Amino acid sequence: MDGPAVRHFVNCEQFQLLRKDKKAFFVYVNGVKLDEGEELKDNFTRIAEEFQTVMNFYTAPAQCISLVDGINMPKEPSIYVCKDGSCFRYEAEAQKSSNKTLYDWVNKERFPSFIKVTHGNFYQLMKTGKYVVIAVLEENQIGGLTLRMSEFRDVLEAIAVNNKDIYHEYFIFGWLGQPDLANNIAMTTLPIPSLLVVNSTTYEYYLPVLEEDEKVPSPQSILELLDKVKNNSAKAHGGETFFYRLYRTYYGAKTSLMGMWKGNPVLTTVLLGLPLGLFSIICYTTCCTDLLEAGDEDDETETVDERHQKRE
Repeated sequence: MDGPAVRHFVNCEQFQLLRKDKKAFFVYVNGVKLDEGEELKDNFTRIAEEFQTVMNFYTAPAQCISLVDGINMPKEPSIYVCKDGSCFRYEAEAQKSSNKTLYDWVNKERFPSFIKVTHGNFYQLMKTGKYVVIAVLEENQIGGLTLRMSEFRDVLEAIAVNNKDIYHEYFIFGWLGQPDLANNIAMTTLPIPSLLVVNSTTYEYYLPVLEEDEKVPSPQSILELLDKVKNNSAKAHGGETFFYRLYRTYYGAKTSLMGMWKGNPVLTTVLLGLPLGLFSIICYTTCCTDLLEAGDEDDETETVDERHQKRE
């Protein structure tokens, strides 16, 4: 991202406009006591420089933050994360009591409650250390979803928003527009729609237990799974052991080839057949040349022997 790591809101109108974009960003305000908070501001700047490519960091006049419903003008220098229609303050004492730094807080709070998961941001989501809860869906060619998939996405979003006090510390919620990423994690083809919970530390994943007549995870089954994952009592699958990494590589290669074959079988045949053909020619010329040379040597030996016999 071009420009300085920390930008400044010249006026509160800029602050309000950015809030309407519904993007998460961090803001530092001096508060009433302008002579304090130098250490906090220095830490804020250093963290902004590290996350500059993926997040936005600002400074703003103290009165701007008071425009947010339920927030008074801070009396001391403070840091807020603005997302999900509000702003939330960094409580230094509460974070220190749980052995968490400002960096840890920024890393965990830099995403909204519900986000579209893509190949581009999945790695960043995994770096938060939280469990990533994903609604596995499949968009059509114009980016639309069926009514059934839209309803399932809305259910998961409602769970994320309405149970923020319970799950926010442990989970990040989102949805996938294409299932290939989720299938690669689970190393199998998941039904559409479905739910996948990924442990960002161990790469293990969890699936809800469905009833016999249940094709789509219900809100109750989702809540039960989240509670079990939170209490470390859910059955885990997969992981990052050598065997699973090897099998995941194999599965990814297999699905990629199958996708290429379905999309363009002629081109796939050329791409695979040309290297195999060249390899066969190389093997043939390498192995058969030795056999031919050996055969020529035998013929020459037999000819010399015949000449000696005729002379005798």
